[in-house]
Amino acid sequence: QWAIRKGDWKLVANRSDLNQSPALYHLSNDIGETRDLAAVHVEKVVELRNDWLKWNAEQIPARWPESP
Repeated sequence: QWAIRKGDWKLVANRSDLNQSPALYHLSNDIGETRDLAAVHVEKVVELRNDWLKWNAEQIPARWPESP
C-alpha cells in the first residue's frame, strides 16, 4: 500500500492490485476513514495521485526485492 496526505485529504492505494481504485478520505470530517469519497471528488484523487507519483519518482530505488 501507499498513501499521501495533503491538508485534510488522504489518498490510500494498494500497489499490488492496480485494478482496485484508491480510497479518498477527508480526515477532518472522517478521522476513522469510514467514508470513501473517491467517486465524489475525482479531481482530488487525480491531484493526490499525481503528487504521489512525482514524489515517488524522486526517491532512490529500494535496495531489497519487493515481496510477491
